[in-house]
Amino acid sequence: MDYRSAVQWGSTFRFVNDEPFKALDGSIVNPDVVIISFVPTRGQQCVSYTYTNGATPPDPDFMISPLTYNIAAVTPSYPAVGSATVLVTSPEVLFRVGYSVTITGLSPSGYNGTFEITGLVNVGGVQGFSIQNATTTAPTLTDATVTVNGVFYEDVDTTEYSNGTWTYWIAGEPGTSGLDVTKTKVRSEIQTLLVQ
Repeated sequence: MDYRSAVQWGSTFRFVNDEPFKALDGSIVNPDVVIISFVPTRGQQCVSYTYTNGATPPDPDFMISPLTYNIAAVTPSYPAVGSATVLVTSPEVLFRVGYSVTITGLSPSGYNGTFEITGLVNVGGVQGFSIQNATTTAPTLTDATVTVNGVFYEDVDTTEYSNGTWTYWIAGEPGTSGLDVTKTKVRSEIQTLLVQ
C-alpha cells in the first residue's frame, strides 16, 4: 500500500504500521497498548483509536486488530527439507523476510508457534512465505491463521470525515512488552494521505 497516495473519499482506508514494533534489543514485540491517531483535515479534531493487548474483546468499538490472515495451504519440506511454505487467502499481504509470525490452528502441533519469515513465495498468484520448520507430516487446517507480530491495523470509513489532506501516526505504549520507548512512533515521521 502506498502511504502517500490519494484515496477516494467514501472508501475505506487501512491504517497499518508497515514496520513491526520492536524492543530495545531489536526483537519484535506486541505493545501493551497501540494507538492510531489521525487528523482528517486541517483544523479538525484529532481522532484516536486504542487497542489494549489482552483485553477481551480488545476495544470492540474501535476494532484495532493484530494483522491476521487465514491460512489456505501449508507445504512441508518446501522449498527445502527443514522448512515449510504457508499460503494465505488474502490478496493483500504484509509479509517481509525477518518478520515474526505466529501460526495457530494446524495439526500436527509442530506447525504451530512463532517463526521468523525466511522467504516470500507466490504460487499461482497466491501469496505466502516460508519458515524454518522440520515437521514433515501433511497438515490439517482447522480455522488456521497466521498473525504478523508487532503489526496492527484499523480500517476507517472515510465518509465519516471530511475530504482533504489527512495526517496520521501509529504509536505504542510499552508496559511490560519491553517496547523501545525512543521509537514509539513506528514511522519516523508523520504520514500524509490525500482523501479526495
